[in-house]
Amino acid sequence: MDDLQKRRLRLVAANTAALLLTAGIQPLIKPAAFDAGAGGILNKYAGLFLSIPLDLSFWIAAYTVAAVFCIYSLIPVVWSNADRGMFIDRIGPLFIISCAMNLAWAFAWHFGWLPVSSGLITLSFGLQIAVYVRLKIGASRTNRLEKYFVHAPFSLFLGWISLAAILNITAHATYLNLDGIALNPQVPAVAWLFLVFALAIFMLVKRADIFFSLTTGWALLQVFIKSASLEPASYHYMTLAAGMGMVMVLGAVIYMIIAGQVNRGPVHRLA
Repeated sequence: MDDLQKRRLRLVAANTAALLLTAGIQPLIKPAAFDAGAGGILNKYAGLFLSIPLDLSFWIAAYTVAAVFCIYSLIPVVWSNADRGMFIDRIGPLFIISCAMNLAWAFAWHFGWLPVSSGLITLSFGLQIAVYVRLKIGASRTNRLEKYFVHAPFSLFLGWISLAAILNITAHATYLNLDGIALNPQVPAVAWLFLVFALAIFMLVKRADIFFSLTTGWALLQVFIKSASLEPASYHYMTLAAGMGMVMVLGAVIYMIIAGQVNRGPVHRLA
C-alpha cells in the first residue's frame, strides 16, 4: 500500500466515522421541551416554512444520501485506484468538517440559539459549495458510478443544506423583525419562495443538476400542500407562488431529461 492509498484510506475512514457520529448523536439532542425547539422555532418564526420538516426525518434522509457516498468510497477497488479514487482527494477533510458543523448546528437549532445556528448553517452551506465545486459536478468528465454514488449524493445533500439554511435564516430574520415590517406576512414568505425557485433554476442552467433541483421542488410542494390546506383568503399568494414554482421546477427538470442535458460533462467508462 503506497502513501496515496494510505492517505485515502484514512480520509475514507474519517468520513465514515464523522457521518456515523453525527447521525448517531443528532437523534439524542432532545431537550425536555423538544416542541419548543425545532418545531416550535418554525411555528413561531418561520411562518408557512414550517411545512418543510426541519426535524429528525429531514436529516435522516440527508444522512442516508451521504451514506451512499461513504459506502461507495469504502470499496477497496475505488480508494486504491489512482483514477477512481480521485474524488476522495478533491473532497479532502471538507466532509468531516461539515459533519462537525451540522452537529453543532443541531444543538444550536434545537435549543433556539438562532444567531449561532444561522452562522453554523451558513458555514456548513459554504463547505458543501466548496465540495460541489471541487468535484466539478455537472461540469467535468466522470464515470457513471461516480456520477450516481458521489456526485448525485452531494447534489442532494447540498439541496438539503440549502433548504436548512433558508429556513434558519428565515426564522432568524423574523426573530429580528427584519422580514417585512408593516407588510403582509405573505410578502417576505413569497420572496423566500422565489429564492428557493431561483436556486433550482440556477443549478439547472449552470450545472444541469436535476438532483439539486428535485430537493427544491419537494420543498415547494410541501409549502403548497400546507398553504392550500389553510384559509384561501389568507394565503392565496403563498399557494400560487409555491404551486407555480413547483410546476416550473419539475417542468424544467423533465425538459432537461428529455433534451439529454443532464450533467453536460461527458461520461466516460471506467478504466
